[in-house]
Amino acid sequence: MCSSQRRLAHEVVRLRTYRLESDVPDPFSEVQETAKVWEVCRATAAATSFFDPIKISCGPIKIEFLDGATRANNPIDELWDEARAIFGADFQRRLQCLVSIGNGEAGHINFEQTAHGALKALKQLTVETKRAHTQFLQNHQDLKARTYYRLNVVEGLQSIGLEEADKREDILACTKSYLDEEMSRDKLRIFKATVTQSSG
Repeated sequence: MCSSQRRLAHEVVRLRTYRLESDVPDPFSEVQETAKVWEVCRATAAATSFFDPIKISCGPIKIEFLDGATRANNPIDELWDEARAIFGADFQRRLQCLVSIGNGEAGHINFEQTAHGALKALKQLTVETKRAHTQFLQNHQDLKARTYYRLNVVEGLQSIGLEEADKREDILACTKSYLDEEMSRDKLRIFKATVTQSSG
């Protein structure tokens, strides 16, 4: 899982349940050995405008962690680098399926002239995930079409905020509408065939 330290929010911290075979020491190995699952979940989901940072013990000190979305709301690049570290540089040759699920298209993000409008735009940029997806595709054009699958609701979710948990029915309706589109159906049919073939 991905998170960020409060004092070094520009860096992504990967919280693992395993050790990497690497010559480079992991400064967060003590966190990974002692942290409880719920603490790591809180660390990766501590959206700054809704939840306080969480402090997790790292040896004799406690480190404050922020939401993983601070730097990796779409952690596709983090996942790719982690897989390469675990399975070796040639892991792509053995890769059969990679799925990326978005949190809904953000639409056009407009920086308004007021301070409130600019702050709103910055918050939207924080949770926007499409740019990371687009950049990933550009950097990995050799990925086979039947290897990488991106699912992301196009219309309807951009007006629903993180704090609006009471709009679950709206979220469900938008998601069902997206999945009922012919393009989504085709993508899911191909995905099912790929997964069935690779596990058979």
